[in-house]
Amino acid sequence: METLKKTKKMKLPLRSDSFTRTHTLPDELIEEILQRLPVRSLLRFKCVCKSWLALISNPQFAKSHYDMAAAPTHRLLLVKTYPDGPLESIGIDAPLHDDSARVYLPRPQSSLIPSVSSNYLEILGSCRGIILLKYRKEDDDLILWNPSTGARKTISCSPGHKFLYGFGYDPSTDDYLVVIAMESSTKFKTHMEFFSLKTNSWNKVKGINFPYFDNGTRVTVRSGFLLNEALHWVVFSKGDFTKDVIIAFDLIKRSLSEILLPPDFPRKYEIWHFMVIEGCLGLACSRGVCWVMKEYKVQLSWTKSIVSSNINCYIEHIPCGSYYHICFSIRAGIVGSDDRGKLLKLDDKGELLEISRIMQWLHKERPLRCAIYTESLQSFPSDFGET
Repeated sequence: METLKKTKKMKLPLRSDSFTRTHTLPDELIEEILQRLPVRSLLRFKCVCKSWLALISNPQFAKSHYDMAAAPTHRLLLVKTYPDGPLESIGIDAPLHDDSARVYLPRPQSSLIPSVSSNYLEILGSCRGIILLKYRKEDDDLILWNPSTGARKTISCSPGHKFLYGFGYDPSTDDYLVVIAMESSTKFKTHMEFFSLKTNSWNKVKGINFPYFDNGTRVTVRSGFLLNEALHWVVFSKGDFTKDVIIAFDLIKRSLSEILLPPDFPRKYEIWHFMVIEGCLGLACSRGVCWVMKEYKVQLSWTKSIVSSNINCYIEHIPCGSYYHICFSIRAGIVGSDDRGKLLKLDDKGELLEISRIMQWLHKERPLRCAIYTESLQSFPSDFGET
């Protein structure tokens, strides 16, 4: 008993010398490790400590993380038909039936007129994890939104009929640009403008003759496609209203050039949107046809690459005759949609691999409203950004 009492009175050290020593990594090594982690993990790691919060929130860290990503996560953002529902984000490389790869996101609202969030939402561009959006009933407001972080910014445009939109990144100035082509309501002339996120201002593109007009109201056509630091659209030539032509706006040089369609391109095909196929410019058309430009800006290099018009897919015993390409992934194959709002995955020969559940109810034949984006931590300058 006496021994037990003495033991209780003894004050044992809380920690031995081995526990009191702090084992920490150099800050440079911690940053190197964090830069190689996925975006979702980094968003959770903001809660670890103040130093990690400051580091991960740093715009320079976000830029380095995006540039150093060895295996970036590509996702598909889908807009539902009903106005107030959430947006759906799915992993391109994940199986279509894998619900764990789906994320539901609330619709970003316009800070100028929040009530427009109940209107028809259009996707107009995607670059480095940031997506350009617009609500149809508020033609003069654009929204830049990062689905991964929730950061957003509302941009007010000058009045006028806008028929082309685009969003891209200028690496020479480290600046994001929103580009529009519009028709003046008074002079009936077309011109181009761009909004610089670095200067927070609109600028008219000078020294460019713009003899082009809108070739339709399809969002997939008037949304600029980003490739090789240039935005691409399909438009009508002013000299020939029956002639479609691709125009490319160089974000670095601020110059405009034409890219001719394939010489034997049939008029029976409707052009839906662009896509990248093995690093080349691809032109996705109706009836499952896709043309690929093997050598950039060389007309004779166009080749008919993928034909999936004879695909036999049955959804709940309902035959679906129309198929529209969305993207091409080395790991996932060809991703597209049918005319009833379902996602499809095909192999490189056009054979059906997977069918998803209904993603969107459609009132007429048209592809899903969607955009491909890469998860990133990219944000906007803090002096005018919103969260």
